[in-house]
Amino acid sequence: LNECGIKVNAALPLGGSAGDFQKLGQAWFNIVPYKEIGPRAAKVLHERFGQPWIEHAPIGIQASIEFVDLVQAKVEELGGPVGT
Repeated sequence: LNECGIKVNAALPLGGSAGDFQKLGQAWFNIVPYKEIGPRAAKVLHERFGQPWIEHAPIGIQASIEFVDLVQAKVEELGGPVGT
């Protein structure tokens, strides 16, 4: 995502720190790659901060391409710049 000009605010739960939880409200939107745990958290963040989310597992080449396209489209929809 960084190579597409999209800054990742936090990657939770893996690789996250306590400080990352304080930044959750700053996100433009959230990404849910795992249906088992992500939707519930995304719904809470949507209710609390009004953040939309993308639910997509980028596993495999085609799914990864679709994932990048979905993220770029969401950034553009929210008025952010996207590099190519």
